[in-house]
Amino acid sequence: MRVAFVTVGDTSRRTGGYLYDARVVAGLRGAGLEVEEVIACGAAPGEQEASSQRFGLTFDPRPFDVVVVDALARVVCAPHLDRWRRERPLVAMVHELPAVADPGRALYERRFEGPLLRANLLVCVSRHGKAILEKRGVEPGRIRVVPPGFDRLSARRGGAGRTGPLRVLCVAQWIERKGILDLVEAWSGLETEEASLILAGEQDADPSYASVVRDALRETPSVEAVGAVADGELARLYAASDIFVLPSRYEGYGLVYAEALSFGLPVVACDTGPVPELVGEAGILVPPGDRRGLRGALGRLLSDAGLREALSRAALQRARELPRWEETVEGFLEVLQEAVGMRLGEDFLEENRRSWNAAAEAHESHRGALAGFLREGGSALFPEERSLLGDVAGKRVLHLQSGAGPDSVSLALLGAEVTGVDMSDEAVAAARSLAERVGVEVHFERAEICGWMERAAEGGRRFDAAFASYGVVCWIPDLGRWARAISGILAPSGCFVLVEFHPAADMFAADWSHSRSYPAGGVPEELEEGVGDYVGQSGGGLTPAGFEPGMEGFSNPHRAVLFRWGLGEVITALAGAGLFVRELREYPYSNGERHFERMRELPGRRMIPPDDVPEVPLMYGLRAEKA
Repeated sequence: MRVAFVTVGDTSRRTGGYLYDARVVAGLRGAGLEVEEVIACGAAPGEQEASSQRFGLTFDPRPFDVVVVDALARVVCAPHLDRWRRERPLVAMVHELPAVADPGRALYERRFEGPLLRANLLVCVSRHGKAILEKRGVEPGRIRVVPPGFDRLSARRGGAGRTGPLRVLCVAQWIERKGILDLVEAWSGLETEEASLILAGEQDADPSYASVVRDALRETPSVEAVGAVADGELARLYAASDIFVLPSRYEGYGLVYAEALSFGLPVVACDTGPVPELVGEAGILVPPGDRRGLRGALGRLLSDAGLREALSRAALQRARELPRWEETVEGFLEVLQEAVGMRLGEDFLEENRRSWNAAAEAHESHRGALAGFLREGGSALFPEERSLLGDVAGKRVLHLQSGAGPDSVSLALLGAEVTGVDMSDEAVAAARSLAERVGVEVHFERAEICGWMERAAEGGRRFDAAFASYGVVCWIPDLGRWARAISGILAPSGCFVLVEFHPAADMFAADWSHSRSYPAGGVPEELEEGVGDYVGQSGGGLTPAGFEPGMEGFSNPHRAVLFRWGLGEVITALAGAGLFVRELREYPYSNGERHFERMRELPGRRMIPPDDVPEVPLMYGLRAEKA
């Protein structure tokens, strides 16, 4: 998946929004996505307005699968967002709406909000943010809440129980809404001989405000302003402190509160926005701008060791309930996949069904002798499937994506009670005909497999084994749902067997040149040529009863959409659904299909690379069991 992440300003800044974006971009790249960070211009609204026309001419969304626009870039992007949305799915990343964060600029900001709020999907970082978007008229169905993690710093318990002078830490930019001046003025009225206040964070975001703060600091004892610090030093400051304070008058989320909680620090904050929900029972909240209340809250904590210890325990407990950055990246990836699915259109499954229907006739034209071959004791199953499935006699077996039925019929001939499910009408019709001609009972159903499994499980149906093979995972748009549906349909101690072409093989062109990245993330791939006649192209590799020329020059009139998944993602999805992967085997050959040029055929229709090509895994098989 190619993603454009459009933002403005200095992305190395250590503010919550930029930190969030950096962690997400790095995580998406680690998951195999190709993410291009597009910095349109500086962050100042005036610079954005001056750069807007030029940026609209130079940035082309079409090479990307999805475009993410941070609300920071709202001004430079606003005139172009509706056009981009017509060309590619658009996701708005809204840490906070500027008109809400700074009400004095609301009239100016509203004209840039509208195009941003019309994005296909909007990501916000808290339920409070979601409520604000809804008040702005955004339909709830277009909003996704993906909060940040808290675990980027190596945390240990903070200063609770430590001897010596108490240390109070504040981490924030010196801007008016963060309440730094409120904090300094409140601190100046405390008896602070046995305590110190440390101010960490950018000091130059608003020079005029910073000047006022510095003037106040000259009259205030026991305060150390250390400026912006690296992560290692920030972790040390958290760990060496006893209390965390930030009297911010507005927050989109409040990442530093979450980090403070992870170090076991009691929190003093303002009762505003998402902060009360984030802090929970681990802090004391005061009204925004209430310096007297702020002074009183700090005084209580400084004078009451028992209260500090109780709130410290509550802080550690609250941190255990918060999301980690890994979960944030997973949540954001799901949003991107959903957005790309919108581009494909909700009818892509129907398009795939039509494409498979058209191909089924071509496939069957090469298999004329199959029924007689199976009646006489032949089997369409390869040894790898037989080995992983084990003895199926007397077992209820569900064959997923069963196609025209040769494997389903072969399983029934081994004594299994078989149900085959496939989305193609023509393939299911061919499968029923094959079972009838062979003289064996197999129950075939035409349906989208995930929905079928979910409905069957709700109705109480269970199977001893589920089975799928060869070119099946690439048709699954949602691996998590697929794995959960398989787990749900299996009886206790049931198993799932999958034999599949290895995703590593997808990295190579037909001539064995390394042409693509390893598959990941379920990246959609549109096949304008649709499902091909791979049975005919196999030259007999997929026709155990012998090859018939059949239909030649087949051209599918219907396009198809498939999805590129890695092996690790398949295993992770199955494990996440409660299935224990008992066996995982990788094979340096493929059964039946000649994916590449100059492949050599061994007995049993096993295809291997030519002599001058090193071995690479071309196929894998797994057996996963339900506890």
